[in-house]
Amino acid sequence: MVSSQYSYLMKTHQNLAKSASTAFVWNHVLFGASTVLTGLASWLIAAFLGPERYGIYTATLAFVALTTLVISFGYEGALNVYLARLRKDSQRTRFLVRHMFLRRTALVLLICGLAYVLSFVWGYRWIPGLGVVGRYFPLALACGGLSLIAGLFVRILETLFRIKPLAIIRLTRLTGALVAYAIVLLLGFEIEGILWVLLVSSAVALGLFIYSCRDLLVGSSEIFPTGEIYRFGRTVWASDLVSSFLGKNIDIVVMSLYGVAVSHIGFYSIVFMLVHYTRLMANRGLTGVLQSAFSSAYHEGGASSLGRWWRLTLKFQILVASPGVVLLVVSAPEVFTVLLPDYAEATVMLQTFGGLMFATTLIGG
Repeated sequence: MVSSQYSYLMKTHQNLAKSASTAFVWNHVLFGASTVLTGLASWLIAAFLGPERYGIYTATLAFVALTTLVISFGYEGALNVYLARLRKDSQRTRFLVRHMFLRRTALVLLICGLAYVLSFVWGYRWIPGLGVVGRYFPLALACGGLSLIAGLFVRILETLFRIKPLAIIRLTRLTGALVAYAIVLLLGFEIEGILWVLLVSSAVALGLFIYSCRDLLVGSSEIFPTGEIYRFGRTVWASDLVSSFLGKNIDIVVMSLYGVAVSHIGFYSIVFMLVHYTRLMANRGLTGVLQSAFSSAYHEGGASSLGRWWRLTLKFQILVASPGVVLLVVSAPEVFTVLLPDYAEATVMLQTFGGLMFATTLIGG
């Protein structure tokens, strides 16, 4: 009896490892390509706008990012865990996906509508420090709302290991947006033009995500209690809120509130971007896939199976993330000289921040 149970657990672990590994490889290829395209877009925007206008642009996105985080309520984290357990029950899966989609859409429309009304009545005085982003906030908020809804479908596709449609949509969107950014910047539209590109590309991507998940939105479903799922999501959400107070967006918001020069916000943003992309490029494919694999491993194989996945993941992250960060720190002066000469004042900041990230990678592991 014990032997047969052990054999079953080992077989389950091997099947999960195969599925998760395949998904990771494809997800890693996707995120690698996405990182390159996103990095090129960020470089293009930063180079064209210069430190001051790039600081305004990133401050706008930071305010919007915090707004969307506050109204996200951890749905993605809950999906990562519970959808992985429901993957063999199509009717319950369909009910959960529909339920979260409708709730998030309604919430986004409500909050964005309220923000537009407040902006129309009181201008931008109703949020302290919002003057730095001025007239760009409403347009950016619409982009954030679309991205928040699309984020549900991104997590659904990752959790169910449907990487191919995710890859096609994401890479098509990023490629099209990169070309559009170049066009609007060459035509002199600057920040507003960039946000319109972001809005249109987000809307198109959302439509494609909905189409790719149509089998989860249309058809019969089975109603079941979801209270536990949403409670877990709120726990994840609370953790994300705490983490955000140690992250980039809150840093930028605080700098905006205290009147830090927008050019210095631009310096900070470009340094964070360079270190962030370098650190995550090698292991970004773990996003989504990893949490789903952890949930499935624990659900099917218990704590021992989860432990094996955890130890393997830590070792992998240390090995692949550290070399790139060290190289970036060593070559910081050349990076700015060649790629972004207008941001050369941030060289020491890049070396300091990169060194700290290298240390936290090792200590965290």
